[in-house]
Amino acid sequence: MPAARYADQASLGTVVDNSQLNGVPGAIMMITPRHCSGGFHPNVQYEAFYYTTGGGCVTAADNHWMIHRTDDASHLNGLQFNILIIKP
Repeated sequence: MPAARYADQASLGTVVDNSQLNGVPGAIMMITPRHCSGGFHPNVQYEAFYYTTGGGCVTAADNHWMIHRTDDASHLNGLQFNILIIKP
């Protein structure tokens, strides 16, 4: 079951929409890009962060975790991640 959706505004990254993670800012989220056709670049680094309500321009991300490229470039279409959630 897909657990994320892409937020296209300002190329901010991927909004993780998962009932186990939504609204849990104290969680630890470990992410690993998956190798899939045309979507994996081993030299790209990613970060995960919690996006609070009223945090800016992507309303769909409020109180959700996001995955973002550290070089601020857009995600590739079809890119997938393995996500491990550790709740407090």
